[in-house]
Amino acid sequence: TYSHDQLTSEAIDWIRANKEAPFFLYLPYCIPHAELTVPQDSMAPYLALGWKEKPKIVGTGNTGGGGYGSQYKEGYCGQSHPLASYAGMISRMDRSIGKILDLLDELKLAENTLVIFSSDNGPSPEGGQSLKFFNSAGPLSGAKRSWREGGIRVPMIARWKGKIKPGRTSDHPSAFWDFLPTACEVAGIEAPAGIDGISYLPDLLGKTEKQKRHEYLYWPGAIRVGRWKMLRFGRDRFALFDLQEDIAEKINLAAQKPELVSRFSKYFDMARK
Repeated sequence: TYSHDQLTSEAIDWIRANKEAPFFLYLPYCIPHAELTVPQDSMAPYLALGWKEKPKIVGTGNTGGGGYGSQYKEGYCGQSHPLASYAGMISRMDRSIGKILDLLDELKLAENTLVIFSSDNGPSPEGGQSLKFFNSAGPLSGAKRSWREGGIRVPMIARWKGKIKPGRTSDHPSAFWDFLPTACEVAGIEAPAGIDGISYLPDLLGKTEKQKRHEYLYWPGAIRVGRWKMLRFGRDRFALFDLQEDIAEKINLAAQKPELVSRFSKYFDMARK
């Protein structure tokens, strides 16, 4: 049994069983995370493309990143075709999500169900997939485990038929801790007091004029304030970027903007408390 398929099957059965009452479903798919394994029917279309593959073999220096090679026996090959497998995993996940959306349509729940798709981090070379080959981070620098945009900026797609306008995009900065107050507002209940999150429901519904904004967003190694992003290295080394003009974080403006560095460094100290 492929665990991803089992998760999808269980989710479909659960939705059918709970269709008459309000429900919340959290569906944490494990693909396309390493190890890169997928049934042959999903890999075959990409194998047929003849991509030049570089198998992930432990002990050759090509362990796929992440520093996990020591867990495996010398010479272990997790996947002979990591590119085809990775692409196949994504396609399989896409089809599974389609089945769930189709089910909501079939049960006439689509207009009463908010569906949100996202990821917990940016792309990773683990398992042997190639960030360069797939252009996984696009114009962003960094990847998983980095405080740069390629590590912490992730996709988010929302569907709510009759509520969210199809094809609309948003540049509203939000984070995972905003989901709880958003879900509470959707459900018509009060969010817990003293939390950091801000509901982004107004933005989802296109009511941008009513959308509250964070003064700043904090990670242990990064601060986001509007168009500005500051990285912190140790106690007193910083890098400052204007994401509006430099989404790739190539131009460090810390020396030119000492007043912003001073202001944002205080946010680091405030947030840690």
